[in-house]
Amino acid sequence: MLPRSSLARASMALGSVISRSSVLASRTVLRPSPVSKCVSRPSTTQSLQSLLQSRGYSAAAQPKNDDDFFVTEPTQFQPSPSTSTSTASPSSSASTPPSTEEDGFFAPFLTDRPSSSSTQNSTSSVESKTGPSVELVPFESLKGKIDHDTLKALTFKPFQLKAMSEVQKRVLGLMPSLGGGKLRGPAREAAEAEGAVIEEQTSEAGKEREDLLVKAKTGTGKTIAFLVPAIDARINKVNELIKTPYPDGTLPDRAAQGRNERAITRSHVGTLIISPTRELATQIANEALKLCTWHKEMQVRLLVGGESRHRQLKDWKRGRKDIVVATPGRLKDLLSEEEIKSAIEFTDLLILDEADTLLDMGFSQDLNHIISHLPKERQTFLFSATVSREIAAIARKSLKPGHKVIDCVPKNESNVHLHIPQHYTIVPSAADQIPHILRLIAHDQLLNPHSKVIVFLNTTKLTMLTATLVRELKESLPKDINVYEIHSRLDQNQRSRASERYRRDTKPSVLITSDVSARGVDYPGVTRVIQVGIPASSEQYIHRVGRTGRGGKEGGRGDLVLLPFEEGFINRLHRIPIKPVPTRDLSAEVHALARNADEEYADKLAGINEAITQLLPSLDSEAIEEVFTSMIGYYMGKSDQLDVNPHEILQGLKDWSVEAAGLQEPPYLSPGFLQKLGLGSNRRSGGGGGGFGNRSRGGFGMNKSRSTGGGGGGFGGSRDRDNSQPRVRSGNLFERGDRSGSGGFSNRSGGGGYGDRGSRGGNFGGRGGRDY
Repeated sequence: MLPRSSLARASMALGSVISRSSVLASRTVLRPSPVSKCVSRPSTTQSLQSLLQSRGYSAAAQPKNDDDFFVTEPTQFQPSPSTSTSTASPSSSASTPPSTEEDGFFAPFLTDRPSSSSTQNSTSSVESKTGPSVELVPFESLKGKIDHDTLKALTFKPFQLKAMSEVQKRVLGLMPSLGGGKLRGPAREAAEAEGAVIEEQTSEAGKEREDLLVKAKTGTGKTIAFLVPAIDARINKVNELIKTPYPDGTLPDRAAQGRNERAITRSHVGTLIISPTRELATQIANEALKLCTWHKEMQVRLLVGGESRHRQLKDWKRGRKDIVVATPGRLKDLLSEEEIKSAIEFTDLLILDEADTLLDMGFSQDLNHIISHLPKERQTFLFSATVSREIAAIARKSLKPGHKVIDCVPKNESNVHLHIPQHYTIVPSAADQIPHILRLIAHDQLLNPHSKVIVFLNTTKLTMLTATLVRELKESLPKDINVYEIHSRLDQNQRSRASERYRRDTKPSVLITSDVSARGVDYPGVTRVIQVGIPASSEQYIHRVGRTGRGGKEGGRGDLVLLPFEEGFINRLHRIPIKPVPTRDLSAEVHALARNADEEYADKLAGINEAITQLLPSLDSEAIEEVFTSMIGYYMGKSDQLDVNPHEILQGLKDWSVEAAGLQEPPYLSPGFLQKLGLGSNRRSGGGGGGFGNRSRGGFGMNKSRSTGGGGGGFGGSRDRDNSQPRVRSGNLFERGDRSGSGGFSNRSGGGGYGDRGSRGGNFGGRGGRDY
C-alpha cells in the first residue's frame, strides 16, 4: 500500500476565513509530579555536538559588514567556571540511524539516555565534521542565572535540551541582569571568586534591564531565547511590586503580599509578544506553556484573529496575564475594551517577533497604535531576520537609546546569489510541474556524484504532499536517493533529526522543506536549490538560493519552477541573473546525459510520466482539497506580485488540482467562501458536490488495493464547521507500514499545550509556524 503523508489542517493566511473557539491558556494541565528532593541528573549518551548540529546552526555567526545598522560588538556568553554538565560519547545502541534510511514523517524525539560517564566542562569547542569548531554551551550552565523551575523545564521535562543555539547562547548569556534578577548559588560564588561586583536587586536596578535588537533567522531557537528572560522578568517584577512599602514606610506582611500579587498579576501584563500570524502566535504560546510547566501559577493568553472576540474578552477577566501572545490586528481591535487597555498600559516587557514580517504584512500602523498604549518605562526585545530602514525606524522608536544589538546571521549569506547560476521555467501546464521537478533532481544527479538538493515549497501541506510524491516516484530517478522533509508541522526534535541526517548524508539526497529552512541554516555541500512556486518576495528568493554556493564556493545552481499564472513574478527578479529554461530543453539535456552515463538511467527517466499517471489515482481527494485550500491561503494576497487578478489565480489553482494533483474536477467553493476571498461569486465554482466541510469519513486514504501496512495515526482534534471551511479529520494522506510506530500528530510526548497533542492535555490548536 502506498504510504499516506500526514496532512494536518491547512493553515490559512486568511484570518477572516477560519474560525475557532477562543482559548485561554490557564494552567489547567496535567503536570509531571515534582520530585521530593533535588538530585543530580545523570550524564547522557547524546553528544552536545550532535544536538547542536541537528538544529542546523552555523558556528560563530558574526555581524555582516554591509549592515551599517549593527555597529555594536556581539555579546559573548560567559559561563560560570564552576558550572558543569554531563556528556558522553554516543553508544552504538543510541547512535543516529544510518543515512541510507529514509527519514520518517514522525522522526523520534532526540531523547536522552542515562549514562555513568564522568562530567565534563560546561563549555567546549568541538571540531565538526562539516565545518569549523563550535563552542558548545549547555543549558546547565545557566544554573544560578535563571529561575530553577525554568531551567528544570529546559533540561528535564518537557524540553530535555542540552546545548544552546547561537542566538540562545548570546541572549541568555545576558542573564540574570536581562531579566532583572541576580546571581544565585554556585553562579554567585563563582562570580565572587573572580572578584566580580555583585549588585543586589533593587527597584532601581530593575529599571536598568537592557533593550535588545536581535537579528536572527526563523528556526534558530529564538523563541526560547526570548521566553526565558520574559518569565524571569515577570517573576522578579512581581516580587518587587508586592513588597512596595506603604506611604507610611511600613512593609506589607505576607498576607498583604499575597493579596497584592493576586491584584497585580490580574491587572498588569507581564510580557506582551506580538507575532505576525496566528499560526506563529499559537506556536509561541505553546512553547511558553511548556516553559511554564513547573511555574504552576503562571498563565499564558492568546489573542488572535479568527477566534470569538466575546470569549476572548470573557477569558481575559478570569485570571493572570503573565504572558500575552497576540497578532497585531486582533490586539488593536481589543484595545478598544477598557479591561484590556488598562492591563496593556502596565506591560513590563514588549517582544516584537519576526519584525520584518510584521512590516511586510502591512502592520506598521497597527504596531504604532499598540506601542502608543504601552508605558514608557518598559523593556523591549525586537527580533528580526533582516534589518531594513523600516525596522531601524521601529527600533529607534521602541527601543531605549544604547540598546544592545546581537547579530546571529551568518556573514556568508549576503550576495551569494551573484555567483550562482540560476534558471527559471514556466511549465506549459500544471501537469508538467512534478515531471519537471523530478528531471531537475535527475539532472543534478547526473552532473554531481554527491548530489544534494533542497526543494522549497510555499505551504506546509504542499511540502508534505511533494515529499510523499518524490518518495514514491524516486525509482524513476537515475540513482537512489534519501528523501527528508522539514516543515512547521513537525516539532523541533523531528526537524532537528531530519536536518542532522540530511547534513551528514553522503549519498544522493533531497530535502523537501518549507521556509523553515530558508534562512539562517547552513547545509554544507548543497548542489542545487529548487523553488516550486513564487517565494514571498524577491528577498526570500535570494535567501533560498543562498542555501547553495555557501562561502563563495564554486558550483551549485538555483531553479525556479512556476505555474503559468505565476509568470509575472519574473519581472520582480530583474536585478538577478536568472535565465529561462523551457521544459523541453531540460528534458532533452537530461536524457542525453542519462544515455551517456548508463542506458538504464535513460530507461528510468523515460517512465516518469507513466509512473505519475499510475500514482495520481491513489491520492485521496480530500487530502488534495486541503492542499488546494492551503494554496489559496498563500496565493490570494499576491495579485500585485503576479500582475494578475484573483480570478486568474483561483483558476490557475483549480487547473493545478486537476492536472497536477489528479482530481476529476476542481474542489467546490461555496459562495460564502468566495466572498471571504473577495471574489464575490454567487455561482458554484467547479464540481466536487458537497464542499470541503461536509464529508463524514475519517482518514486520508489511498486506494485500499495499494495498501502495504498500518498508518501512522492521526493528528487528532477537530474544528467547528463554518460554511464551507474544512474540518480537521483524523488520519493521514498516506499510510506507511514502516512508520506505524511513530504515531500521529497527537501522539507526541512532552509539554504539549492546549488542544490535540502532548501528555499535558493538548495545545493552543494546531501546531504551526509562519507556513500556511
